[in-house]
Amino acid sequence: MAARDALRWSLRALGIVLAVLLIAAAAAVWWVGQSTSFLRWSLDRAVAASGGALEVGAVRGTLLGGFRIDSLHWRDEARELRLEGLAVWLRPAALLHGEARASRIEIAQMQVALQPDADEASPALPQSLGLPIDVRVDALGIGRLIIVPDATAAAEAIVLDRVSFAGRYRNGAYRVDRLAVAAPAWGEASVHGTLGARAPFELAAVIEATPRIRLAAQPSLSLPAVRALADGTLEDFSLVAQALPPAGVATGVWIGVDTRVQPFATALSNRLAPVELAFDAVEPAQFGLRGVPDARISGRATLRLREDGFGGELRLENARPGPLDRDAVPLRTLQSAFDWKPSVLALHELHATLPGEASVDAAFSIDFAQPLEAFGRSIPAVRGEGRLRDVDLSQLQTQLGRTRLGGELRAERDRLELDLADASREDIGLAAALRIESDRLHIERARLRSVAGALAASGSTTTTSPWQVDLAGRFEAIDPARIEALLARLRVLGAPLRLQQWDGSLGGRWSARGRAWPDPSLATRLAVETGALAGRDLRLQWRGDVTTTRVAKVEATIDYGGAQASARGDLGRQGDRLQFSARVPALQRLDARATGSASAQGELRGGWRDAALGLVGRISARQLAWDERLRIGSVEARLDLPDLSRGRVDAELSANRLVADGRRIDRASVRAAGDVDAHTIRADVVGPDLATRASAEGSLAHAGAGGEWRWQGRLVRVEADRPIAVRLLDSAQLQADARGFSLGASSWRLDGASLNVAALAWRDGSFTSRGDAASLPVGRWMLRYAPQAANAIEAAEAEIEALSLDAQWDVHGDDATRPSGRVHAVLQGGAAGEQRGEASVTLDEGQLDGSVALNVPTLAFANRIIGPTWAVDGRLRFAGDLAGTVQAPRVTGDLDGSSLALLQRELGWRLTGGTLQARFEGDRLVLQQLRLESGGGSITMTGALLLDGLRGDFELRVDRLPVPLGPGERIVVSGTNAITSRGAALQWSGALRVDEGLVELRGGEAPRLPDDVVVLGEARQVPVASKASAVEKAKAAEEADGLRVSANLKLDLGEKLRIRGSGVDVLLAGSLELRGVLPADPLAYGTVRVARGTYSAYGQELQITRGRVIFDGPIDNPVLDIVAMRLGTPVKAGVAVTGTVLSPRVQLVSEPEVPDSEKLSWLVLGVGFDDARSGAQMAALRAAAASLMGSSGSGISGGLAHSLGLDVLTIRSASSGEAFDPGFGANFPGQASSATPTPTAAQNVVAIGKRLSSRVLVTYEQGLRGVWNLLRIQYEITDRLSVRAQTGTDTALDLLYSFSFD
Repeated sequence: MAARDALRWSLRALGIVLAVLLIAAAAAVWWVGQSTSFLRWSLDRAVAASGGALEVGAVRGTLLGGFRIDSLHWRDEARELRLEGLAVWLRPAALLHGEARASRIEIAQMQVALQPDADEASPALPQSLGLPIDVRVDALGIGRLIIVPDATAAAEAIVLDRVSFAGRYRNGAYRVDRLAVAAPAWGEASVHGTLGARAPFELAAVIEATPRIRLAAQPSLSLPAVRALADGTLEDFSLVAQALPPAGVATGVWIGVDTRVQPFATALSNRLAPVELAFDAVEPAQFGLRGVPDARISGRATLRLREDGFGGELRLENARPGPLDRDAVPLRTLQSAFDWKPSVLALHELHATLPGEASVDAAFSIDFAQPLEAFGRSIPAVRGEGRLRDVDLSQLQTQLGRTRLGGELRAERDRLELDLADASREDIGLAAALRIESDRLHIERARLRSVAGALAASGSTTTTSPWQVDLAGRFEAIDPARIEALLARLRVLGAPLRLQQWDGSLGGRWSARGRAWPDPSLATRLAVETGALAGRDLRLQWRGDVTTTRVAKVEATIDYGGAQASARGDLGRQGDRLQFSARVPALQRLDARATGSASAQGELRGGWRDAALGLVGRISARQLAWDERLRIGSVEARLDLPDLSRGRVDAELSANRLVADGRRIDRASVRAAGDVDAHTIRADVVGPDLATRASAEGSLAHAGAGGEWRWQGRLVRVEADRPIAVRLLDSAQLQADARGFSLGASSWRLDGASLNVAALAWRDGSFTSRGDAASLPVGRWMLRYAPQAANAIEAAEAEIEALSLDAQWDVHGDDATRPSGRVHAVLQGGAAGEQRGEASVTLDEGQLDGSVALNVPTLAFANRIIGPTWAVDGRLRFAGDLAGTVQAPRVTGDLDGSSLALLQRELGWRLTGGTLQARFEGDRLVLQQLRLESGGGSITMTGALLLDGLRGDFELRVDRLPVPLGPGERIVVSGTNAITSRGAALQWSGALRVDEGLVELRGGEAPRLPDDVVVLGEARQVPVASKASAVEKAKAAEEADGLRVSANLKLDLGEKLRIRGSGVDVLLAGSLELRGVLPADPLAYGTVRVARGTYSAYGQELQITRGRVIFDGPIDNPVLDIVAMRLGTPVKAGVAVTGTVLSPRVQLVSEPEVPDSEKLSWLVLGVGFDDARSGAQMAALRAAAASLMGSSGSGISGGLAHSLGLDVLTIRSASSGEAFDPGFGANFPGQASSATPTPTAAQNVVAIGKRLSSRVLVTYEQGLRGVWNLLRIQYEITDRLSVRAQTGTDTALDLLYSFSFD
């Protein structure tokens, strides 16, 4: 406003002065125009009339010819005006037309300084701004215009350069043809238009501006040109402005402003109507900004002027939202109301949407007048609150993990409270209350919760360097296994921590006090008070002072699963000692695969920066074992490293009684002694089939520009007596570092053969190997490691033993898969050195080119590979070419075999007379024929196999091939089958027919211990659930490693398959479909029938009238439906077996139906029960009943006894008149037996018994006819002496002594 008043007053004063001058010129044209004295006289009169307010400098020139005034100074109470270098050229002739006209006016510099006026009234317009005559200025130029808004204060002056004006007043109106200004700090602007001289002062103007603002941080900043239109009256006019879009931007209104101005309104809020700001597709790059995020902003804003400030609303939309690390703005929309009062900015109802579904709602104020001293600087005070919903941090910064962050934040000047949670990560959350006090941040409470546990803290920290902290807190349910997963999901984890197996829950306390940065020095405490880790209890205590160069006053203990460790002392300076010890009494508590005990003790000395670090300690272990594959009787280790920086070392490791994968090692030891410049390493391994000794001498030094460590020395000794005699003939140069190794020329003896290594090196993937070997006894090695049983097939040992190998090689390359060089090998055999094979291969960047010829005299050497159950023999011959690459070799040639033989030792199955004709054709093997014979039958296979992926299709033809099942048993099968291979998976389909067969059933079982006898240490056999899902079993079989055969076979049993033995003599018929996975889970479907047959039992030959075995899934549990009857009696009696093999049901049947006692009598005796009167007949019935009920525990009674928890359940004969019969005709487990009872009146009784302890047995007997009952208790005093008491039908107390004899 001050600048506007100053400019208006200056123009008015300048116009009056010009008018006076022009009128004076018109009144005295002649005299005035020809005289300088008149001009001087007129100015002197003006100075006198001003009362000292006007000062005029030197004057030169005339009114007609133009004049110059060096300076003109006006000063009053309200303002000060100073003109320097005023030059005026008038056109007096214009006065003849009623017009005062200046053709040119020049002012070198004009300065206006305004004085404040507290009583200044609101500006008001007069009724007329007219001039007495017309005035015209053709050109007015001001070199520099300086406006000082407040001369009494240090206000920054407004400087305008190159002010120019052209205009006129005529017919009661002003017209500005051009008013242009240039400011070095702002740019350029120009105005042209008209203004009425009388109220209401009609106004029409066009304003054009080209802003130019120079910023050091943005030297390429380019602001758009602005064009504005003013229309109305001087008291009330509309103002519409637009920023002109840059070239190539197609839009209606890019940036526009629309308002109405009433500059002379009494109230300040009425002088400017609400300003409407609109912008469309505005981008920072359009302003030449560099290093700022990309965005495309559209929206509207409204600004309302008030007496005490301004306010308004803002709505923004960003068409290019994105994360910050991709140079974008993570904002989609923003809307808010705002208010500005002196020094306070308030935002109301702020609502922002972020990428994704996130939003922020807030209301807060920023007070610039009452700043807060914090973090070493003064910052505005903030008050307010906000709420976050579903904020995804990965949308703000791509390196962060995906989140759904939500919660509240509240700020009250120096206090900040927040409660945030992440709904996408099982409610990860942070709640905290903070208070800022000058240079200190007080954490009144803070709690971080997550799926990995909770961490709480309180205390304070400084906010300026040096950072001092005083923090303490607790942690609860910390799970290390989930910490890594949590950090990985948050994308704040670099290298993996490998904590997945350390699942657990830890709770305790922590604290840290001291300087955190720079030069940290903290007194720390940590206590794990409750918790477990990986299933084992953990307790930990730590106390110590920690700096970057030292840990002091350390007191630490840990107890983990029974393993204990402790440390105490200082470490970091000269003379510091940190003593430690550890004891693991049972390794299996830490790892179920390990057993044994271990302990360690020692101390660390010195430090890592100001003093040399040293280590002295001992480790011992006893009875170590690992997963049944490794066992060590004892381990002793000694370390004496007084100065790790200089490499001084004296260490020894020894182990005794080792067993690794079945190989026994009596002792093994390694010893290293010396220092970095000269040390020796010795190793010894001794066992029944292993004896090796080695030693090396060398030094360790820095090498290369990177200062890498390199070991350089000599391999002095390598000797081995077993399993192969190996000896290094002379020392060899050896170098090794982190990038590779190299072995110099060396000569070796291997089992009497010579091996010369000219060069062997590997470095950064590049390798070199060159050497030769002569007469390597490969045949002798084959025989040495073949099992003794390999001789079951006649193998020419002499031929194998005579095999020897000569070889020469020179191979090198930058990649092991792309070698170059040449390999040549010759296989010699026979007494005369007959050549058995030769291979010559040239390599070029991994490309193969060579030939191979091989004549294998016997395959017996392969028996070690295929195992003791099978054995092979025969001859093979191959001749062909080798091409392709090392990774994908291609072989072309013929493979022939003769005298092939295959033996299955367990069954005695011998296949002989075999022949093989096959051909390798690059990527596949064509099997023209493989034929083997056995007895009068044969088996033949043909087909083809793709070597890549082992994808093949074969046909298997079987012609009356005898397959042995056991001694004297076999089946003869025929048929045609198809075998398809897909890697390790085989599909076997087709049909087989049993031409004939005989299977012998042998009765009886191997002796076994009673069920109540437990062998300590014996692995319990866990029975497989009979109802296990076949699908699950098949899936488990497919997932298992090794060969998998999926079967789809049809098996026809034919008409000559005979089963006999154990009372059975039957012919079987029927067919089965064999499916599933072999051998893990075969499935069978179909029915096997008994064509005809008998079953002998109880002294009778029973006819099998119905016999079916139905397979419907698992092959080990078919459904049974078998009936065997005794025929030729009035009542046909027999036994029916139903159910399944794993759960059979046995019951007596008869035609016609009679009671079970009658059925049993007709079955066993051929007469009714009432007709069975003799003792022999009753004994036979009892034996049959006991057999059916299974008195041994494996039949019906056995299952019933087990279900009832009994040890005894049987039927026997008892005599009511016996004088003394301690056994009552039956022997009970654990009770002494007696003599045979006296044959008096006898009856059948049911006896049950239960062992209460290893020495006490209780039995009870009940007669089937109800006249016999007896309770008996027996206690064994020793193995032979026992006492027995009984009551009931017969009461007695017996002392028994037992003995036995052969």
